[in-house]
Amino acid sequence: MECKFCGCKHCIKKGFILNQKGKKQRFECKKCNRKFVLGDDRYNLKKYPIKLREQVIKSYLSKTSIRGIEYVFNVHNSLISKWIKRCGNSVKELQDKINKNKNPKTIDILEIDELFTYIKKNQQQK
Repeated sequence: MECKFCGCKHCIKKGFILNQKGKKQRFECKKCNRKFVLGDDRYNLKKYPIKLREQVIKSYLSKTSIRGIEYVFNVHNSLISKWIKRCGNSVKELQDKINKNKNPKTIDILEIDELFTYIKKNQQQK
């Protein structure tokens, strides 16, 4: 028995799940504590290919609304939100790895938007 999520081989039986086809054994991974059912393909990446996910993320980054993306790509809005969150988390992890070895004094470019300068200007007038 191998976990679908982490690949660990330490899984135990954890009850049953009832569906339209009958009863299926449910398992729990001792390493990641996630529960799964054998033969359940909800987490199968073939259902939504990587290219489609990339297009959804690119559309979101180009200021398209989540509802608009849902309409165009025929993917549910909650799933789109999950993809965006996962993408953001992976970018954050990558950024942390890069910044871990850098000294903060070696910043080459610093960007400040107009909101910051507006607040700073109003604070100096008071």
